[in-house]
Amino acid sequence: MDRIELEKLVREITERVLAEIIRKAAPQIIQKTSVMTPAPKASAGQPSAAQLIFARKVLTERDILDTAASGKTSIILKGKPIITPLARERASDKGIALVATGTAPIHSTMSRQSGGGESLALLAKRCSQSERNMVVNAVASAGYSIQEIKPAGITSNAIAEAALDFSKLISDGACSRGIVVDENVFALAVQANKFPNVRAATCWDVASAEKSRSGCDANVLLLNNRLLGLMMLKQITTAWLGK
Repeated sequence: MDRIELEKLVREITERVLAEIIRKAAPQIIQKTSVMTPAPKASAGQPSAAQLIFARKVLTERDILDTAASGKTSIILKGKPIITPLARERASDKGIALVATGTAPIHSTMSRQSGGGESLALLAKRCSQSERNMVVNAVASAGYSIQEIKPAGITSNAIAEAALDFSKLISDGACSRGIVVDENVFALAVQANKFPNVRAATCWDVASAEKSRSGCDANVLLLNNRLLGLMMLKQITTAWLGK
């Protein structure tokens, strides 16, 4: 069993245990029947036919799969349910939007920095200020404006959620390219490549950066700041941007 399979198994077990604990703690709220309540007929201020209302305490992978099978495209969350990691992953895979009551899905904030060229998305929360600035300066020198995704925290879940917003910017064409600086670039690359029009590549040196552009026209660059020094971050970024 490789590392990815082991991590998936651990997450599945954790999800089941968590769901069982909460079911026992609040049986009057959490039933064993279907967790989704069909949304009422669409009208002003009410959910549409493509939405489901979720009023339980735990949102699991099974709930996402049931929603996708029913043809729904979004889930309206009542209150603040616990969303398991597998549920978030499956929602991304199936294109199911998780919407808090009265709001749009929010995983992070975004700031735009000066620059008059094409837009480049940046996710660089879990790195030092020096590492971030090195990449930012290289991007600015290449003539790009930066849309920086700012996660709600530095936990793996917070970064993964922010990476969803990051990937959507590339997938939807709001940004022509994107750069991620993080210690967990392999998992983030897998997640990003699930989005249409996203071609993410993890690069370790100038040669791999140049090859990712010439070989597969990668539009997302992932850099492991734990293994790369400041100057290498700059050199890879500069080579990847073609300057």
